[in-house]
Amino acid sequence: MISLSDFVRVCYAPTFLYGQVKLRTIDAYMQSVELFLEHVGDLPLSKLTPVNTCRFIQGLNKLGLANETIRKHCGHLNIIFSKIGPPGHRNKDALGFLKRSPWIKPPKAFLKLPKEVLDVQIENLYRACSQTPSCYAYPKYLDSALAPKWWETLILFATITALRRGALFGLTWSSVDFNGQRILVPSDLDKVGKERIKPIHPAVLQGFRAIQSDSTHLLPWEHSQKKFYEMGYRLCAT
Repeated sequence: MISLSDFVRVCYAPTFLYGQVKLRTIDAYMQSVELFLEHVGDLPLSKLTPVNTCRFIQGLNKLGLANETIRKHCGHLNIIFSKIGPPGHRNKDALGFLKRSPWIKPPKAFLKLPKEVLDVQIENLYRACSQTPSCYAYPKYLDSALAPKWWETLILFATITALRRGALFGLTWSSVDFNGQRILVPSDLDKVGKERIKPIHPAVLQGFRAIQSDSTHLLPWEHSQKKFYEMGYRLCAT
């Protein structure tokens, strides 16, 4: 019986990951596998029993990881484990190494109330945009007088829609419906590959009109991810 690492490397990854998902998704799955190998070992597939797999939860708890982070790693591994078992009605492409798929029982989720963004917090962020010198220098395609407005619009838009960074910078002007006060998030920018329609606050639309340019993207970012986080740190520190 082959080991878990051999199954992932030879069978699972080439069949279900490579060429089908983004690199960051592959990295996330591989990180979960590496954590399992570190805390449980590179077991033969037949040894992936509840007694052994629960050691994975114990190991992550000792690392002090957050409950939701542990659930994320369990979810990745359970998806991989589902392909070890036999094909079925809801799992037709399973590879059938075992008569029954292994399973890691994730810890219970404790959902919290969503955090409310107060008006005073938005006002403080706006004030930070006008007082941070680097907010007048980026983005360079805009006049320096409009650059702070770009940051104001980005902050409010991200706060209201809760879109991920990749989706924010991937949106184009063609996705904006100014009359309907909404925006279409295409499936290729969504985490689960589903088109979504998000309402836009009138203040955000006003900001978009102020910074609208010939650029294809709604909020183009021409610098590295590191630069983006540096700018965010300066804003929060202002």
